Amino acid sequence: MLEVQEGQNAEVWTEHEIAVRDHLEQGQPLSEETLEWLLSRFWRETPYKDNGFIIEGFPRSPEQVRFMAESNYLVDLVVMMTVEFESVIERLMPNKLIHWKAREAKKKENKRRLAEWKKAKRVNCTIFFFLAQLLML
Repeated sequence: MLEVQEGQNAEVWTEHEIAVRDHLEQGQPLSEETLEWLLSRFWRETPYKDNGFIIEGFPRSPEQVRFMAESNYLVDLVVMMTVEFESVIERLMPNKLIHWKAREAKKKENKRRLAEWKKAKRVNCTIFFFLAQLLML
């Protein structure tokens, strides 16, 4: 057991829990001991053993596949989905971020329209000034 200080709260974490945290935060690979600690409850304990469960993104490497086979962690079904990056972003993006993107797009469009209007105004003023000078001649 290790003590982890975070602010004023002190928690006692096992080495496996720290390894899982490091994996999630920094992408550190998990050791076979940590994988065994993590997976054993899902394969052998109720309710997971009786009802089943889903593991997303695992195994990720040939070593993890070998570990699963050697540990007799055999899966019933593998589902592999291929989706467009934009679809994933749309599904995961919170509504507020979607609204923010819409507002930003509207601001950009308004800036474009204003620039066009100013350009047209300059052209019209130049033409008007030119015509006024012609009439004075």
